Amino acid sequence: MKVSEEISAPPPSDEPRPPSIEEPRPRSTVADVFIAFALGAATLLVYGISQHFEGPSPYNFHVLLANAFVNGRIDLPQLSWLELAEWKGKFYTVFPPAPALVLTPFALVWGEATDQAYFSIAMGSLNVALCYATLRTLFKSRALAVWVSLLHAFGTIHWYHAQVGSGWYFAHIVAITFLWLALLASLHGRHFFWSGLFVGAAFLARLPTIFAALFFPIYFFSDFITLDGRRSRIHWRNGLAFSAGVLPGLLGYYLYNYLRFGTFEDVGYTLVLHPRDPSYIHGFLSLRYVPIHLREMFATMPRVLPGPPYFAPSVFAMAIWIATPALVLMFRAPLFSRLTAASVVASLAIAAPNLMHGGNGFTQFGYRHTLDFLPFLLLLIAAGMRERVGWIAASLIVASILANIWGVVTLTVLDLYSF
Repeated sequence: MKVSEEISAPPPSDEPRPPSIEEPRPRSTVADVFIAFALGAATLLVYGISQHFEGPSPYNFHVLLANAFVNGRIDLPQLSWLELAEWKGKFYTVFPPAPALVLTPFALVWGEATDQAYFSIAMGSLNVALCYATLRTLFKSRALAVWVSLLHAFGTIHWYHAQVGSGWYFAHIVAITFLWLALLASLHGRHFFWSGLFVGAAFLARLPTIFAALFFPIYFFSDFITLDGRRSRIHWRNGLAFSAGVLPGLLGYYLYNYLRFGTFEDVGYTLVLHPRDPSYIHGFLSLRYVPIHLREMFATMPRVLPGPPYFAPSVFAMAIWIATPALVLMFRAPLFSRLTAASVVASLAIAAPNLMHGGNGFTQFGYRHTLDFLPFLLLLIAAGMRERVGWIAASLIVASILANIWGVVTLTVLDLYSF
């Protein structure tokens, strides 16, 4: 049976439809390539300028781990920063290894002189170009793709965390890169193996992103299951291809744990958490933390200063709707849409372990754990714009950009912050 015969009835017209392999789909034109390059270059320029004021991050443990890989080791020298686990007289970072693996080829050349922050802004710029490419595949409007890509670059907390480039923040940026690549691989030619491989790579940067895998069988439902009465069938080939892609990331992480701690379990945090730490009074993961996180995510206000600029972000946390007012456009996304359903499910699933985690990830601008599912939030915002960039959407995006300019200038240039 041909692929075109397996595709179910087309969804409603207001939903971006997964293009069939055999039907024409939006092709990248010279203009689109130029726009994607221009967006990435503009982002690199702005991020580079703000990173100049920020300076190098002392928390470059991914560079140290990359150099350890070059020298055939996975342990690090004893350092003074948090979240370094000691096991049998050796010290290990508790974080997954993908960011260090990205840096390893460059560590072969520059060693410990490799600048983690430069790679953070470079990958952050790539994320914006990948965002544009994804949106141009899903939506007809080039203007929409440009506006949402500008929002990604300058109207979300992606900007601040990419230009700081500390070990914690760099992991988010790397995960976002792999999530955009996973979406593009499936949208262009149904390369589900590669989508799974990129999801597994994102997992090796930020563990909660493994739940991004839920997006694909929902949005590409008819590629995994055909519902046709008694003739309904499961397309095992696509499911197995996607699973085979994810598997190396999962197995790689369990092997990494075994090499560090002699067990396949992730026990790194159990070696660094202090039982009296107020952030973990209910253990490492607990549903009791969820209300605390939700309050910090939606109700934490900026701090009032006695003089100009009079308001400063709280680096403990700040409400996401203040950092990115354009998030309200998500509520206009078509309700009965596979894109909406897939993006919402992926976002909530990725958010769940972060909301149950004992700490909120401070210091930060806004609420940085939303970076783990930022691509899906941007898809929802784009869907909520309904192929149009009206004055309301444009105003909200401009307001978001102004909010992030305020955050970056206040925290990075003026070095004013408050807990």
